Amino acid sequence: MSGIFGEHDEGVSMGAVSCRDKFTEVLMKNNGVECFGTTGDCALFDLELLFRKPVLPKKINSIALSMPHIKEHWPMAYQLALRLKEEFSCYVYLTFHGYHGKLSDHIDPEWTCEAIKVIDLSGSYRRLSFYKHVDVHVGFRLHGHIWFLRHRKPSLLIAEDGRGLSHLYTVKGLGYSAASKKVLKNADEIVEVDPKLIKEMREEAPSLQAVEMFKKEVKEGYPVTCRTLEEVDKLWVEKMKPFLESLP
Repeated sequence: MSGIFGEHDEGVSMGAVSCRDKFTEVLMKNNGVECFGTTGDCALFDLELLFRKPVLPKKINSIALSMPHIKEHWPMAYQLALRLKEEFSCYVYLTFHGYHGKLSDHIDPEWTCEAIKVIDLSGSYRRLSFYKHVDVHVGFRLHGHIWFLRHRKPSLLIAEDGRGLSHLYTVKGLGYSAASKKVLKNADEIVEVDPKLIKEMREEAPSLQAVEMFKKEVKEGYPVTCRTLEEVDKLWVEKMKPFLESLP
């Protein structure tokens, strides 16, 4: 983007590059790259929805659980779906944003599809419009999480990587890291990719703490969701809008 390497011909000063999360901003600044700062992910902002009242269901009729990138964690996600269905007595959809080959080849035959519905949302972003008919999101896909926040709906993200975790940090979002305790403990010490550690991370399934965390959020009247949406509106006013207006 213009401005990274110096003065733009039309007068844009250095630093005309945005960061979608706080971790990226810190990384860039620590490496001597001037930037505008954290604007948030552009997919968060819809001019027709910003500042609107949150859509907070008193009774949850449906939950979308977006599936993990890591296939080894799919059985855990299915168990999470069953727990959510039991706790909230509602429809639960397993949503797939991407996979290799045929989706039917990946579905465990022991999964009870009458209890949990499998929905294929891979491909065009337009397929995410399925979420219009769903009350809340609890899952692993960052763009599923962002879609719900954009539409002022509750969402809990189980972050599989630094990208998702940094998003939670940026907007004070509801969720937690899916990484194992061992990975988090050694994160500051890892300089090179450790295949053994990656294998262990894939084998150790994330916890099911999302159930209790979301129950608490609902019981208390969605305080984290409301605070997050305030942060999204604030990001628009203080960062994203001024950034866009600064561009030639």
